[in-house]
Amino acid sequence: MLKPDKLWVRFGDASGYEEVTEEHIMNDIFDPTMIGEFKGWVKGGLVTTFHEGNDYISMFWGKTVDCMSRELSWIEKDYFQDLIQNGI
Repeated sequence: MLKPDKLWVRFGDASGYEEVTEEHIMNDIFDPTMIGEFKGWVKGGLVTTFHEGNDYISMFWGKTVDCMSRELSWIEKDYFQDLIQNGI
């Protein structure tokens, strides 16, 4: 049986990858007071005022943290951008 892909995130170089769950989203892990204001997307993740340059927030889909399947789609990127900017 195939395992579904999971969404993985790493908040800059100082942290490790963790799976994003509904609980994470409900607990505001993307709160701008914690990660900084949204600045834009880069290949493999997003940039905020607290995570810039090579210290960006990495996000990808994969079965495991070591096996990236794909980057986020533009629809998914829009969702997370809205979540960070508007708390939606």
